[in-house]
Amino acid sequence: MPSKLTEDYLVKILDRKLKPFEDKMEGLVKSVEFISAKYDELLIKHQYIEEMINELVKENKLLKKQIFNLPNQSEQMCVNFNELEQYDRQNCLEIRGIAVQEGEDTDTLVCSIGNLVNVNIKAEDMSISHRFKSNPTARIYIVSVFWGSTFL
Repeated sequence: MPSKLTEDYLVKILDRKLKPFEDKMEGLVKSVEFISAKYDELLIKHQYIEEMINELVKENKLLKKQIFNLPNQSEQMCVNFNELEQYDRQNCLEIRGIAVQEGEDTDTLVCSIGNLVNVNIKAEDMSISHRFKSNPTARIYIVSVFWGSTFL
């Protein structure tokens, strides 16, 4: 060891003594940088998840509103369907209580019944007439569909 401490000698001593601390410090800096990068990644993922949650909340509100309106829409569709069915049947006539006869001509029966109630119906006024049974326990009746609503 020299008798006189020079600045260079002191620097060498300090460098040698501080070298292990520098190595440890370098490791700590790398560790902090790694943790910081991972934190940044997690922060980006968190922001993305927050955006997705907000979008899902909006979509959920919209879907709830649509579901709330479904019963009204369904009811309106039933009303519209019933009106359409009634419109479709506006040229139809049902005749009940006439016994079924073998070999009968329903066109002739409809014309005869029309004459009984003072309505002149001809076979060419009808597009079709036939017997119909609405369900297994119901009685069979005559349905006649007219070309126009002249008689109805």
